[in-house]
Amino acid sequence: LALGGNALLDPETEKSVTVINAASRGDVNGDDALDIGDIIAVVKHIIGARPISESYRPYADIAPWPSGDGLINARDLALMNSIILSGVYPDGAILSFSGDGNEFSKSAQDLSVEFKASYSEGNLQIEMRNAQCIGGVQFECGSVEAFDSDLIQSCFSAVKTFLRDDGTFILLGYNPEGAEIPSGDWMNVATIPLDANGVLPALRTIASDCRGDIVASGVAQIHLETGSSEQHY
Repeated sequence: LALGGNALLDPETEKSVTVINAASRGDVNGDDALDIGDIIAVVKHIIGARPISESYRPYADIAPWPSGDGLINARDLALMNSIILSGVYPDGAILSFSGDGNEFSKSAQDLSVEFKASYSEGNLQIEMRNAQCIGGVQFECGSVEAFDSDLIQSCFSAVKTFLRDDGTFILLGYNPEGAEIPSGDWMNVATIPLDANGVLPALRTIASDCRGDIVASGVAQIHLETGSSEQHY
């Protein structure tokens, strides 16, 4: 039963009802988190490359909030982007993050992806070395004062960004047409012009494969010094 739906229960009739918790809406891949993996799963469904199973379609059909319209389309994708970036569901509930502090509660399924972060002359660069195809990346860091979205460079055709009131910067990178990043040596995930002071704490990055499964997660911390600073994670 979707949020807001009517189960139409009759005490005289035996009936099975499936209830979707509001906190699970958007969790299309069933890993107890709403993140870039779910974005990729919905993209693949929309383009017809990998349909979402019937049992998980109610989790993807979230627009209009809360009970959807019976379709999985660009409206659902846009709302999922908005929830992840803002960290808040349309009803005001807080989105729980897949990591806390310097650790992820979600572990990667394998170690086929490595990240590298560096900061130099006002630009934060996130690079990736991957032994398998990647569908999308989600990046977060704290203590950011400002950034210039128009000057961000990325290997992904769609880069969604947001700066929350608490100074947390969020970036989602993926290809809406479904194209994947092939395996390869170090490539630029994103170069981000941003203003920050002292330390960029808990740079958290997760990568999804082409199916919507999270295959890599890592945390780093950059001390902003004169010149450049680099961390592998």
